Amino acid sequence: MISLLHDKYINTSLGTFKISVRNGNTLLVFLNGYGPYDTAQIFQPIIQTIPKEIGILAIDYLDSGLSSSSTKPFLLTDEANLVMQIIQEQNAQKIIIIAHSLGGLYALLIARNLDQLVGFIGIEPATREILLNPPHTPAYDRDAKEDAEISENEIVDLMHNRIYHAFPKDLADKIWLTSLDSEKRNEQNKQPHGLNLELNILNGPEFLNLKLRQTLPTILFVRPYRINEYNHSEYHTKKTSIVPLGKDHYIHFEFPQKINQAIQILLKENR
Repeated sequence: MISLLHDKYINTSLGTFKISVRNGNTLLVFLNGYGPYDTAQIFQPIIQTIPKEIGILAIDYLDSGLSSSSTKPFLLTDEANLVMQIIQEQNAQKIIIIAHSLGGLYALLIARNLDQLVGFIGIEPATREILLNPPHTPAYDRDAKEDAEISENEIVDLMHNRIYHAFPKDLADKIWLTSLDSEKRNEQNKQPHGLNLELNILNGPEFLNLKLRQTLPTILFVRPYRINEYNHSEYHTKKTSIVPLGKDHYIHFEFPQKINQAIQILLKENR
């Protein structure tokens, strides 16, 4: 089914987005976490199980996947506005967002202006709490210590191992080569560019009281030690189910079938 997706390139003031799309009245929007990876490739084990009558939109952020390098420095809010326009241009009647990590922050910004949004699936979506004031428990402190001590080369090796463990070799090769090409393009772009990840933006008016609407059905996949964090997070609504799962941040790598089950639940609720 993945072959039914069509790649398109959309020119904007910040650069050219590559999207992989299939039309449908109900549209699943996939938002990746931070990194050089192609969204459709990363989510392929999930996308290929989706019925063909359901629309798909997988968006590569600028400076990642098969999108171009950005033309200048920009804020997350700037890119989120462009992503929202791309979603709206698909003219879907119902939309479900599936977001991993940093993709959750994009989803929060997009959701406030997306009347067609009928469901949200978060795979450890980034919270203001974890970025600005993380809890101090043994599990959180252990992760913070590991993040502080790991080198860039060790991160590359870790992601390489995760990808080649989680995906068939032909797909893993594609994911890895795409990421290397993306990083090479960004290195060759000598002009100031890229996403400004300054965390102070999370204390600004755009984010301070930003939450998903309380009537929105949401399913959150989180590691067990983070359940309490998500119980009072900006992603928690009156219709939230929290699924404790996995031992690392890339839950969808190890449990694509669980993500697919959540998608089927929300699709069934919105027939």
